[in-house]
Amino acid sequence: DVYKRQAYERILDRLDLDFVKATASVGAMGGKRSDEYHIVSSVGEDKVYTCGSCRKSISADLVAGAAQESQVSQEMVCAAVKCAQKLANGAKLEPKRCIEVGHAFILGDRYTKHFPVETNLKSNGIIMACFGIGVSRLLQACVEQHQLENRFPNWPLEIAPFRIGIVPAKEGSKEEEKSKNLVKYFSEMLDPHYTDDIVVDDRTKLSIGSRLIDMKLLGVPYVITLGKHIHDEQAEIVINSTKIKEAIKKDVVHCHTREVAVILKQISNDYFYIKKQKKVFNYFEN
Repeated sequence: DVYKRQAYERILDRLDLDFVKATASVGAMGGKRSDEYHIVSSVGEDKVYTCGSCRKSISADLVAGAAQESQVSQEMVCAAVKCAQKLANGAKLEPKRCIEVGHAFILGDRYTKHFPVETNLKSNGIIMACFGIGVSRLLQACVEQHQLENRFPNWPLEIAPFRIGIVPAKEGSKEEEKSKNLVKYFSEMLDPHYTDDIVVDDRTKLSIGSRLIDMKLLGVPYVITLGKHIHDEQAEIVINSTKIKEAIKKDVVHCHTREVAVILKQISNDYFYIKKQKKVFNYFEN
């Protein structure tokens, strides 16, 4: 059970999702216990109550049989999650709207106890369980929680369709010829680190600005633009991901063209370090 919780929580944490683990009804699946993993969202179809004292959560379907939703009290939730720290008041609770993205059923030994299974584990037998994550729901939840300006998907780094986008200079511009060489150079330089994770927007009849918007619509976190700055051997890295911008306090990072791979790797490393340590610092301040 501990390993199950850790696995679900690691996945949801890596996706930067605000989630709730709730005790739920076993339903038709049966078994001894059921846990649901929900993503908090105003458009969610599920509801979850959280105990104000121990912070454990319970799915609305477990209290629906005992009372109407408007009659659910703090005491009822405390009893359902076996919380000993009961509050004195009987205030009604407002449920959180959620999207269910994962479910785990602990089925016990109903079947396994009848089969001779040899194991080195020091236990009373093998316990059955089944686990699952709704991949399509998870994508929906990521869009709901991470959307940017109510328009762009702003994918977490772990599931962005491409990690890096390259936007060459516009056709007919003074930068066009040098830009072509740099696209090839960047693609070869970055490929060992980001294999199959680079997209080049070669629609050079369009402006750089138009293509930057499309990169946002795709949810590409880093975009290298090849505009006027390339004459000074400078590359401009535009950061679309709000999480990364919050971490490093930068929307755009300028660096020498030869340093692009190193800087991109450093930004990613700093982001994951900040996330893990719960610290914020400005690496590029100087």
